[in-house]
Amino acid sequence: MGKTTLARLLAGQLDWFDENAGKYTESDGIEEFPLQDDETVTVVVAPGQTFRREHTWPGLHRQIAEGAFRGIILVSAYGYHTFSTPSYKSHALWATTGTKPGFLSALPADRRQEELRVLRQLVPFVSVCKQKIWFLSVVAKQDLWAGQQGEVESHYQAGEYMTAVREMQNALGAHAFRHDFAFVSLILKNLETLAGEKLYSTASGSFDMPRLAAAVQRLVRVFQTIRAWEEKP
Repeated sequence: MGKTTLARLLAGQLDWFDENAGKYTESDGIEEFPLQDDETVTVVVAPGQTFRREHTWPGLHRQIAEGAFRGIILVSAYGYHTFSTPSYKSHALWATTGTKPGFLSALPADRRQEELRVLRQLVPFVSVCKQKIWFLSVVAKQDLWAGQQGEVESHYQAGEYMTAVREMQNALGAHAFRHDFAFVSLILKNLETLAGEKLYSTASGSFDMPRLAAAVQRLVRVFQTIRAWEEKP
């Protein structure tokens, strides 16, 4: 969903004209990116695939509870997740849909439930964190869902997602927990399988480079604001 690209952006390591920009490379372990303006701060990127979370996330969960991290960035995409299988017919959901239109209709809702499961896994550990901590919800792939902006914002800001966020806030209190949203796209790119099968197209007429740039600028401002908050006593 662009976790590594986001980490490189925040760390000041992203070249928008890199020939590899927009190419999907699956992360098989934990990655670290020191900030260029403060090398004492490192962005840690954990793999998102379910089978890799089983091996890498328990240790991170313990570190969260112990207060080892200043903040958490949880990247979602309104269900428009990058494919790690060669074809959509290799996806587990294909067995229950059987047609491409049926699959494309069911997939985002199925993946949104997975986003909620990931968030709920974090709640008990953040809720007992020994240090103040911020939580940034980044909803990526805006170029794919820009035509549904209101629906997307409502899903995250007024539904089960926000209920889970409030659990953490209620447990820690406003003095020790801060949450922010950022709705953004880091690239303009159709969603395709590894085999090049097009699944979803960018929102033609609803999202362009000026809007992408504005969203990225807002994201950076939010990141700078929460970093300033963490320094306050």
